Amino acid sequence: QLEFENVTLYCNTGVFITYGQSNAANSCECNEEIVSNQAYQYFQGETYRFNKTMIGTTGVNCSPWSVLANKLIDNNLYENVVFANCAVCWRPLEQLNKGFNYYYLEENLKNMILNFGKVDGILFHQGEANHSNVLGFDNYFNDFNTFHEKIKIISPETKIYLCRATYCNNYSDIDLIYIQNNIINSYG
Repeated sequence: QLEFENVTLYCNTGVFITYGQSNAANSCECNEEIVSNQAYQYFQGETYRFNKTMIGTTGVNCSPWSVLANKLIDNNLYENVVFANCAVCWRPLEQLNKGFNYYYLEENLKNMILNFGKVDGILFHQGEANHSNVLGFDNYFNDFNTFHEKIKIISPETKIYLCRATYCNNYSDIDLIYIQNNIINSYG
């Protein structure tokens, strides 16, 4: 059900990559959210109309990024937005820094810069796999630092927006939230 689109880029087009795990990777519960006609998704060099479920990732439910796309457009922050989804379900931060997971993100980052001239931000939503009851968070800050340094080598202008995400096994991990807050304060 993909609709190929030739996107007219305006001066204020927002270009983003989504990365992380679970909800970032189409694992949200579906809702009745209507996606703006000015929202697009990028996949393998082509641009398509944004649907509730994004292509390029592992989840099969709905994407939280449709809500963000609508808000960015409705609040006149951007005239249109383009997202590429590179998220992978159930991956700890360490695994998102290397191998196929990371190279897929890196390839999209480079290609979007070639196609759109920029990537305004990487929307990073990860934490559930690093919950203390799952795989733990001992190296979380250092793993994020590694990720940040790799991105800055490729695209120093691209910002990374970290979402606090720790809810797993019916509760949030307060210690991991503290670490994520420290990352936000350190890199913000």
